Formats: sequence, C-alpha cells, structure tokens
Amino acid sequence: MANQRRKQENINKRQGKGTVRVLSVSVLFVLMVVTLAVTLTGCIPDTSSSCNHVKVFDQSVSATCTSTGLTAGSHCGKCGAVIVAQQEIAALGHDVVVAEEVPATCVDNGFTGGSYCSRCDEIIEEQTIVDAFGHDLEFVEAKEPTCTEIGWEEHEACTKCDYSTRVEIPIRHDEVVDEMTATCLEAGLSEGKHCSICGEITVPQTSIGALGHNIVVDEAKDPTCTEQGLEEGSHCDRCGEVVVPQTTIPELGHIEVVDPAVDPTCDQLGWTEGSHCERCNDPIIPQQSIPVLGHIFNVETCDRCGGHVLEFTLNKDKQSYTLASIGEDLVYGILTTLILFHGLSFSDKFE
Repeated sequence: MANQRRKQENINKRQGKGTVRVLSVSVLFVLMVVTLAVTLTGCIPDTSSSCNHVKVFDQSVSATCTSTGLTAGSHCGKCGAVIVAQQEIAALGHDVVVAEEVPATCVDNGFTGGSYCSRCDEIIEEQTIVDAFGHDLEFVEAKEPTCTEIGWEEHEACTKCDYSTRVEIPIRHDEVVDEMTATCLEAGLSEGKHCSICGEITVPQTSIGALGHNIVVDEAKDPTCTEQGLEEGSHCDRCGEVVVPQTTIPELGHIEVVDPAVDPTCDQLGWTEGSHCERCNDPIIPQQSIPVLGHIFNVETCDRCGGHVLEFTLNKDKQSYTLASIGEDLVYGILTTLILFHGLSFSDKFE
C-alpha cells in the first residue's frame, strides 16, 4: 500500500508542473499578440473603452532660432485619444556670424563691427556708418630723375593714404650711340645706345653678318701710241679691294709719217719738213711756218709770181681811173703811193 501511495504522489507532482508550463506559454502568446497589434495599428487597446480608434497623423514642427518645435505624432480622430505623443524640440538658438569692422578711409565710409544670424538673417548687433575723414594734403617738392631713380614734378600728397597729384618723370639716361659697322669680310653690330653715366644698355645691339663684296667690273682699256692699256678686271665698290687685277698692256708706240716741206709764196705761208703718227695723228716733229714772201710790185703785176695786183677801169672823162680790185696782200697806203708815183688819178669810190 505504501508503495502505491508514493507512486500516485509522484504522478500528481508531474501533472502540476505541466499545468504551470501551459499557463506560462499562454500568457507569453497573449503579450506577443498585443505587441504586434500596437506595432501595426499604433493603437493601444483601451480595455476601458469600446472606441475603435481612427489614427490621424500629427505633423512635425521644425524648431527655429527662437521657437521650439515638435516631433511627429498621432491621435484618434474619433475620441481624440493620443496614440503617439509629440515630443518638444528645443529652440536652435542663433548661429552668430561676426561682421568685421571696416575702417573708414580718406574717401570711403567705414562701418563699426556687428553680428547677424546666418540661419535666419536676424541682425543681432547692427553696424553703424563711420564717415570718411578726408585727405590730409602736404606739399612735396620736385625731384630730378637720375639714371636709376624716377623723378617727379612738385605736387601734393596725403599723409594718411597713398593719394597724390604726383606726375612722375621717367628715369633719364645720358645716351651714347654705339655702332660697329659691318664690312665686306667682318661682322658688325646694329646701332644701339647705352648710358654714359651708369653704363646701362638702353637700346641693345644686334649682330649683323659680313656684307660680302659688291663686285664691279673694271672694263678693259685699249693701249694707245703713248699710253698703256689694261685687260678686264674687277673690284669691290664698297671696300675697294681688287678681286681680279687688271693686267697692263704695253703702249703701242707711234707709226711715223713724214710731212714734206712747203715753200712759201707771195701770199701763202711755207712749212718746214716734219712728221706725225699715222695711228693717232699726233705730231712727232712739228712743222714750222715760213713767212709769206710778199709781192714784188710793178704797178699791175708782181715780178715774182706774175699775178695781177691792181686792176683799173678808165672813167668816162677819159682822164681818171676807178680801182676795180686789190691784191689780198696789198696795203692801201702802198697802193696810193704807187698810183701817185706814176701820176695816175682815180676816184675815191672802190667797187
């Protein structure tokens, strides 16, 4: 009997533990169903109300620099019950940007420092205008330029800024012309300039190649009786250098021809014997003139040449004559003497 009782107690204990396990599983299942319902519908089952909630979304409100915002939420459109409560979002506060001070100048206004919000553009600290203060001008004397420094005319300049009425005078060199002329055989340089004081080159020189000869033909020259000749050659008309020398051709010499003597006559000169060159016609032995012999007068004829010296025509009075012609070499005074000597009379009209 005792053994049966123990067996029955063990069976009862096992059955009691199984009942507890069944109840735990059932509660867990119910909790899972409720959680799933809340996730899908957003509604928490209201055991105290019989409302079937209609979910309405409450939009989020963005926070600003000075106002709070709200997160998104929801409520029931029927009963107004809050399904998902909206959470407050704190105001953002200003994103302050500092506006730097702008100093005033002689001609431009300036501004004090300030600040504003880069998010909403609200002015936090307003900037104020600072008026331009104008130039403080002083007189500046003129300065002459040098080889290395500019000069300027007299002018006014501001002591507070770089404003001035200055008119600059450029650097002034004492320029000297540099030139190296190219020749036929040697290179040269173009015209340039440099300063005689500081040596600075103001106009650079460029190289010029050798020019080369400018050849001109020297024409041949024939020899003459008394002068040498030359063969053709050439030279440079720029530098004068002989390129092809001219060879000398000896002079030809005269070809002598005798000029016979000529005896003088009553009215023609005579000539001594001489000679000349047949080629150039230059005299070799010059002929000397022999004076005219002159007539030997015998009234009308010459005793030497027999020529008529005077010819008369008898006038109408039969007592006087008119002189008709005179020999070329007869002098009028001699003629008159002859006529008077022979007692002849004649008219004073000559034809």
